[in-house]
Amino acid sequence: MGNLVKRIISALVLLPPVVFVIFKGGCYINVLVGLVVVLCSIEYFKMLGFVRTSLIISVFLTLLGYIGLIIFPLEYVVFVLIVVLTLAGIYVLLSIREIKGSSVRLSYLFSGIIYLGFFPAFIPLIRNYSAKEGFYYLLMFLAVIWLSDTFAYFVGRSLGRHKLYEKVSPNKTIEGSIGGIVGGLVGVCIVSLLFSKSPSMKLFIFVGVVVNIVGQLGDLFESMFKRDVGIKDSGSLIPGHGGMLDRVDAIIFAAPTMYLLLRFVL
Repeated sequence: MGNLVKRIISALVLLPPVVFVIFKGGCYINVLVGLVVVLCSIEYFKMLGFVRTSLIISVFLTLLGYIGLIIFPLEYVVFVLIVVLTLAGIYVLLSIREIKGSSVRLSYLFSGIIYLGFFPAFIPLIRNYSAKEGFYYLLMFLAVIWLSDTFAYFVGRSLGRHKLYEKVSPNKTIEGSIGGIVGGLVGVCIVSLLFSKSPSMKLFIFVGVVVNIVGQLGDLFESMFKRDVGIKDSGSLIPGHGGMLDRVDAIIFAAPTMYLLLRFVL
């Protein structure tokens, strides 16, 4: 079975339950994103060389950051961040076996907690921002990222000639990136039509373009880690897509941007 067919089948299988959870909101989406945090954290810390006890504790601290941001009001985000990062720093300090490389290990742990613990927490925050509009905006956010990825994949394969950032991701092209932006704009239109709304210029600019570009940067961000450790995929959990982190890297990275736009711009 070809990789493209696997990608399509995986998407068709995963899409209905994800949309159902988004529709339900509340604890449903909190639990689902929490599961994604755990799976992504395992992949992330494994590919960076964390094993056994260090892997378990690192995943726990990342999940603790996510839970803290979900439980406490957003005004306490700095407090939660300080507490969790302090615990992470204490753990690394007390578990040193060799001083060489300990600072790198600490930076990996800090970045993992922020990237995979705090950033994903904004996904349920988007859904629960408004009982009336939260489902609409989160579905639009996901549609923009998913269609951007799909359009970038097909446009890049068929028309891609100029490398986007070869040092980080040799297969991505400028043409594919532009195709991704077009896909994001299509996502805004589709979701707006589903809800019988007329997409505003703000949605096109800030969600279809700005959030889209941040999502593409998130894809490059994960590619940087994979290139650094010399692997192609973060895992093999999802047929045709690689690991969980490979599938949601752009969503995680762009979620805080979408939430901030929702609160202060849209």
